[in-house]
Amino acid sequence: MPVDDDVFYSTDNPAGVPYSFLGTATALASTRDQRTATTYERSPRFTVTFTRRPGFTAWTSDGTIAQTLVGLRVDIAPR
Repeated sequence: MPVDDDVFYSTDNPAGVPYSFLGTATALASTRDQRTATTYERSPRFTVTFTRRPGFTAWTSDGTIAQTLVGLRVDIAPR
């Protein structure tokens, strides 16, 4: 999954995707990696880092798409 450049789905971004934050988080459930995303706006601009903590668990009702994530760390920092 590529880095997400509009994690909060800015209304100013014509190419923005609804539920982008959730999409990035659930993509993390299917990998052992860490995911990083940024905000579309330039001022202020933030980096959002999703990290699987020990005990991370993803729950699904259909066996394919995670709908509940437990133990996911979300860090938001100025960029």
